[in-house]
Amino acid sequence: MRKKLVDRFAFTLIELLIVVAIIGILAAIAVPNFINARMRATIARMEADMKALGDALLMYRVDNRCYFEQMGSNPHQELQRLTTPVSYIAAIPHDPYRGSNAKYVSTTQNYDYSSYGPSCKTDWLLHGIGPDTDEDISVGTYAPQTADRFKTLLYQISNGLVSSGDVIHTSWRGISF
Repeated sequence: MRKKLVDRFAFTLIELLIVVAIIGILAAIAVPNFINARMRATIARMEADMKALGDALLMYRVDNRCYFEQMGSNPHQELQRLTTPVSYIAAIPHDPYRGSNAKYVSTTQNYDYSSYGPSCKTDWLLHGIGPDTDEDISVGTYAPQTADRFKTLLYQISNGLVSSGDVIHTSWRGISF
């Protein structure tokens, strides 16, 4: 009896399973690194946006001798004054962590703005909710004289990427966040 030799042109099931396992291991290594890099980039963008808003607020103060007051009950819409009638900034950047999945915050996606001082506002504060999507600080109760007690509620990347805390940018001197 003669045996037929069959030419093999396909992979065996074991070979396919090994390839799938290797791809799974590589994905398990790469995906968390990609997510962390994306979150770090979002935080860097958030800080850059707040700096640009701070520069626009400073230009507004140069022209008007004061920062504008918080007129309404919605601190998210106050920054629109920087775009019209004089354009100090082309568009108001949005807080990337506000939105439909944010907890305990309004659905508006702008940063919070508050101004402080007597009749002529001399200080301002911008507030973003941070990667935990939870508002830890109420902007209305935040003032230069009480800043130290809020330092534990501020976001620090050294505590972990998704650690609790809010991102703050302010005009106050001597306070670093």
